[in-house]
Amino acid sequence: MLSTQLLREQLDRYAAGSLSADALEEWLAAESWDMRRWLPIGAQRLVESMQAMFIQHSDGHIDAGQLNDYLLSRRAQLRRSAEATKAFSDAVEG
Repeated sequence: MLSTQLLREQLDRYAAGSLSADALEEWLAAESWDMRRWLPIGAQRLVESMQAMFIQHSDGHIDAGQLNDYLLSRRAQLRRSAEATKAFSDAVEG
């Protein structure tokens, strides 16, 4: 089942070079088919925008560098979100 944590982990693997853009696209397609049942709406929109970028790349509208920049910016977005959530949880607990 797709989660923001799994998505972040896969983007981390992509950023580290252990997962190609093609492999990430295939993984995302396989994992996101039922995302509307489990994933929060904001994360659904993120997945949809990533899928749209993969299509634009496949159609030749953006190059590999632009796709890479986009994917790395989404990774940074997810990391900031996770950090903010942890900080909030720590503040509530502390």
